[in-house]
Amino acid sequence: KEAGRPQRPQRITLAQVLTKGDIAFNLAKAETVFAQAGKDRAKWVLFPELFLTGTHNGDRYRQSDVAPAFARMEAWCRQYRVIGLIGTGWNDQGKNYNQVRVVDA
Repeated sequence: KEAGRPQRPQRITLAQVLTKGDIAFNLAKAETVFAQAGKDRAKWVLFPELFLTGTHNGDRYRQSDVAPAFARMEAWCRQYRVIGLIGTGWNDQGKNYNQVRVVDA
């Protein structure tokens, strides 16, 4: 970008969707959001806190469940050519963490 030249506006799709403590349910919602982002020609898609895993009320986020679901969301970022800001939970050494992962298109 040239100095002093304004940057073009960028579209963002905000995922205001119901989430549950059910990764498969949340992943199905994500597919709809990504399709909408594609229709919107969005450059970004922003998911809420703990979107992918939902809140588990103290349950641990099993990495064996989270990793393949997150990989699917990465694939949708590439497919729809959007940058994803994806809220999820992760468990490391018995501690749960709230994360926002950024995935490039």
